[in-house]
Formats: sequence, C-alpha cells, structure tokens
Amino acid sequence: MSGIGQTLKEIRKKQRMTQSELADGIVNRSYISQIEKDLVQPSFKTMNLLAKRLDVDISMFYENLELRALSGSEIKNQIKNAKYQLESNNLTLLENTIRDLLNTSDEGFSKLSPGDQTDYYYVLSSYHFNRGDVEKTLEYAEKGILLAQQHAQEKVEIDFLIRIAKVYVDKNEYHVALDYLNKANELILSGRMMDQVKVDVLLNMGICHGRIGEYYSGIRLCEEALHINRLSQSSHKSGELFMTLGICYRNVNDLTSSKNYYEKAMKYFDLFDQQYNKAGILINLAILAREEGEFDACITMIQDARRIFEKLDDAYQCLNCDVELFKTHVVLPSTPSLKEEFEALDSLIPASYESLKRDLHTAMLHHHLSEKDYKNALLFLTDSINIEDKSLYLAQIFYHLDMWEESSSSFMDHYVRNTAKNLVS
Repeated sequence: MSGIGQTLKEIRKKQRMTQSELADGIVNRSYISQIEKDLVQPSFKTMNLLAKRLDVDISMFYENLELRALSGSEIKNQIKNAKYQLESNNLTLLENTIRDLLNTSDEGFSKLSPGDQTDYYYVLSSYHFNRGDVEKTLEYAEKGILLAQQHAQEKVEIDFLIRIAKVYVDKNEYHVALDYLNKANELILSGRMMDQVKVDVLLNMGICHGRIGEYYSGIRLCEEALHINRLSQSSHKSGELFMTLGICYRNVNDLTSSKNYYEKAMKYFDLFDQQYNKAGILINLAILAREEGEFDACITMIQDARRIFEKLDDAYQCLNCDVELFKTHVVLPSTPSLKEEFEALDSLIPASYESLKRDLHTAMLHHHLSEKDYKNALLFLTDSINIEDKSLYLAQIFYHLDMWEESSSSFMDHYVRNTAKNLVS
C-alpha cells in the first residue's frame, strides 16, 4: 500500500524540491522527513498547505489508501469516535475516522437507526466545515435536515440549521445566516425544546448580530442565553457567550466590560481545557492591551497564543498571530521601517487566506500613514489588491499631498459606494 508519506516523497522528488523548500513557512524540515517515513500522521490542514505548495490536488495523497467496508456496529462506533474527536479538536485521528465513514456502503447506511443516520450526516458536515469545504458542508447538512424532518427530530434539525448558519457567517452573508437561525428559533418556539438548544441558537444569533455591527442586539441575545443557563443551573456554551460579549463590548468601546467577559471566558476554557478557545481569548485580550498601550503584555499574550496553535497544528491561526504581532509593531512608538518584515510575512500567507492578507496590507498602509510617508502610501495602496475601501484612504493621502480636487473626488466616491451598499443591505 502506498501511504501518504511515500506519495509526498515521490511528488516532491519529481518536482525537484527539497524538504526544506517544501516545509518553508508551513512546518519544519524534520516534520516533512517524519511524514515521508510514515512516522507521523499529518493533519488535513497541513497536507492541504503542502499540496498547494506542490501545486497538486490534495486527493492525490489519499486516493491510494485501501479502505474496507464497515459493519453496522463499526459504523456506529466510528460515528461516536468522530463526534468525540470533533469535540476534542483531535483533527489527526478525525481524518482516519472520516475516511472510514466515507467508505460506508448504501446497505450499511440503511441498517442504521434514524438517529445514527442523522449523526452520520452531522459529523460529515462538521468535518467538511472545519476543512472550509462549503459545498460538502451544505450537502450533508441539507441531507440531515430532510432526514430529521422525516423522523420528527426537531433538536437535530435545529443543530443542522445552526451548522448551515455558521457556513454563511464564515462567508460574511450574515442576513442569510440569520434566516436559518430564525427558522431554528421558530422550531424552539413551536415546541418544548431543551434549554441547551435555546442557548445554542441565541449564541449564534448573537454572533451574527455582532458580525453585522448590531452589537447591542448581540449583547441582548447573549445575555438572554446566560439567563437561561442561570435558571437551568447550566454552564452550556458559557465560554463562547462570554467571548462574544467581550467582542461586542469592545466594539461599543466599553473596554472594562469587554475585559471582564474575556477573563470570565478564559476561566471557563481553562477549566474545561479548551486550548483552541483559550488561545482565541489570549488574542482578544492582546488586542485590548494594544488599544490601551500595554504593548509588552500584548506581545506576550500573542506569543502564548501562537504556541498553543503550534501544538494544535493550526497553520492559519499561527499566521493570524504573526499578523497581530505585525499590527502591534505598527503602533509601537519609534517603529523602524517594517518593509522587510511585511514582505517576509506576506510571502508566507496563501492567497486563499483573504482576511489575513487584508489585515496585513491594511496594517502596512497604516504604517506608511503614521510615518507621514504619503508617497509610498499612495504607491502601496495602488499596488495592493488586498485593501478594502481604497477611496477613503486615497482621500486622506491626496489631502496630505495638497491634492484637493483628487481628495474631494475620492471622498465622494467613498460616500456614494457606501450609500449604495447600505441601500442594498
């Protein structure tokens, strides 16, 4: 059997690429060596980045693996394993479990109970959601909804509606996400749903309202969810609720309340050893520290978060930490030229990580503006394809260059575009 490691080695050598060149900016060279010797099982995220570096489809690494049809009891056990691995964020083991489940025959699937069948669709939709595969996520979630409706499984149907809503949140289509969450809320109101389900829906509605700038609505929804928890003496999703409240309060400039909720979230994630969420809180606390001018504390927390993401083998979040460090360097007093640091980091961020590219390029533009280097700011803004709302920045730059007519024209362009956008939304 040709394993992932052997396939990786063959493709790399065929392209005359060294292990160091393949590893650069993704993992260290020794890790590539371990993969090729089949000493470690790399995560799907790592293999996806390596596939992009090699300019091949990721399926090449998995298509030769021999799969055996599972019995009914084995399918049920693998579904349970997948649910546990999703909850514990054990992505390495999850890859193997999902490969087994994808080999489920139609006959094997038909022998499962309705509950196991919907669980099957849910773990597959969750797996593809973590991979960022929108099409597959929606495909399995919609199959799950139809099955749940056929068997009157309202709670399961709500879970799938929440999953679909999260897809649209990630696509920045918040109004579509709210449509699905409102359907979930209607199911709750029409029946006697469990309190935990109500909390799930309210949390995700709060997240959506926060994403579209309706921060006070987000606060109200999260507070309502916490109230349900208090009445039922539960802590369900409390960490996520505290985190969302921290974000909302930061955006309405109530930094005291924001910090208070972030610290509550940190205690919750520490208690349940949720390392990924703990690292997320560290990033948010670092941003607060940066806004308050506590730069040393900010840098320390970002570095702590990065170490956690490294252990979790999360390349995207590691790069996100690097971008946050760069944004911190931009606002440090007496910061020297950041051109080399920017170029090095920019080269590591894949084009598919659009939000990271946008944050990095916007931070570099702010660096030029803070240095009053308006000519280089204009050149950088013209060259970059990763900065939004260019017309407003152009208006500022032209103003400082005493180009009044161009500044006025750019500002009017910004005004017209945003007025049109608000009318559409």
